[in-house]
Amino acid sequence: MRRPLRKATPGTRVRFRTAPGTRPWLAALLVTTVAAHVGATLVSEGIVSWAIHTGRAHEAATHTLDVGVSYAFAGVVAVLTYRMAAQWRYPYGGAVLIFYGIPLIAGPGFTDIGHFTAVLIGLACYPLTRARPRTPNLDTGTKRGVRTPS
Repeated sequence: MRRPLRKATPGTRVRFRTAPGTRPWLAALLVTTVAAHVGATLVSEGIVSWAIHTGRAHEAATHTLDVGVSYAFAGVVAVLTYRMAAQWRYPYGGAVLIFYGIPLIAGPGFTDIGHFTAVLIGLACYPLTRARPRTPNLDTGTKRGVRTPS
C-alpha cells in the first residue's frame, strides 16, 4: 500500500535524485547550452552589424533580432557527439556538420552562420564531457583491488 504524499510546507527543501554520473553531464549540457546560445547570437549579430556598416545589408536590418533556442539546440546536438558509442561518434559528428553546413554553403545568411557557429562551440565543449579519472585500486597487492577476508 502506498503512503499518501505529504504537502510541502513553506521552507521545506525538495531534493531530486539523479543516477550516478548524470550530474556532470547535466552540467556540461547546461554550460554548452548557454555558451552556444550566447556565442552564436553574438557572432550572428556581429555579422549583421558588419554587413550594415559595410553597406552589404540595408539599414532596416538594424532592428533584426536573432534570438531563440535553435542555437542552443545546435550546440547540444553537437556536444552529444561525445556521448555516442565509439563506432557511431564520427558518422554522427559528420552528419551534424553536414546538416548544418549545407545551408551555410547553399546561401549563407546570418542564421546559417549562427547555427554553424553554435555547432562549432558545441564541439569545442569536449573538455566538459571527459570522464573523471577513476580512483586507483584500494589494494595494489591484488588484481582487482579487493582482498577477500581470510
